[in-house]
Amino acid sequence: ASALRVVGLVGSIDNDLAGTDLTIGCDTALHRIAYAVDTLSSTAASHQRDFVVEVMGRHCGWLALHASIVTGADYFFIPELPAPPSWPQELETFLRTGKERGKRNGVVIVAEGAQDRQAQPITGECVRAELSRRGFEARVTILGHVQRGGAPSALDRALSLKMGARAISAILDDEAAIEPMVVCLVGEELVLNKLSHCLDLNARIRQHIASGEYHEAMRTRGRDFEHAVGVLRVLMAPPKVLSLSDSDGPQE
Repeated sequence: ASALRVVGLVGSIDNDLAGTDLTIGCDTALHRIAYAVDTLSSTAASHQRDFVVEVMGRHCGWLALHASIVTGADYFFIPELPAPPSWPQELETFLRTGKERGKRNGVVIVAEGAQDRQAQPITGECVRAELSRRGFEARVTILGHVQRGGAPSALDRALSLKMGARAISAILDDEAAIEPMVVCLVGEELVLNKLSHCLDLNARIRQHIASGEYHEAMRTRGRDFEHAVGVLRVLMAPPKVLSLSDSDGPQE
C-alpha cells in the first residue's frame, strides 16, 4: 500500500508559524488594518484625539508590528516583547513628544496577545484607561473580524497559487514520503520544512518569552521580524540615533 503524503499550506492572518516569512492571508489583513487606521486618523486629527487600535495576534505580533510601521504609530505592544513596568510613563513620553513635533493625534497599536513582563494582559482598554489618567483624550477601536474579510491582496493571491504549485510538485516528486511537510517562504524562495520543525520553533518562542529571552524570541520568529522592530524604533524616535540591531521595542 502506498503511504499518505502530506504537504501543507499555512493560511493565517496572524503570520504565526515560525519557519516561514509569510503565511497566506497576513498581507491582506495588514492592508485592512492600514486602511482602518488611515480612516480613523482623519477623525482623530480633526478632534485632536489619540486612538488605541487593537488588532489580531494572540501569539504573534507580526500584524501589530508591521501595522505600526505602515501607519506611523507612536507606540506598540506585541506578545514577543512584553512591556516593562515603566510602559505607562514611556507611552506618555512618546505621545507628548509627537505632539511637540506638531502631530494632532497619536496612534497606539496593540496586539490582542500583548502582555507585561508579569504575564498580565495589556488590552486596548487598559492602554486607553492609562492614557486618560495622564490627561489624554483617547478612544479604543477593536478591529476584530473585519481584518479577516474582503478580497485578498495581489500578494496573497500570488503566494497561495505559488505555494499550491510547490506543494503539488513536492507530492509528485515524493519529497514528503517520510513525514508531513509545509511549504514556507524564506526570502524569495519557496522551500519545504518539516511541520514538526516549525511547530518546535513556535514552542521555543513561547519558552523564550516565558524566560524573558525576548531577543531570542524575535530571532526565532525570523530575521525580518527582529529587523522590523529595529526599524520601528528608528521611526518612532528620529532625533535619537538607534542601531537596527537594538531591538528592545519602544521600551528601554
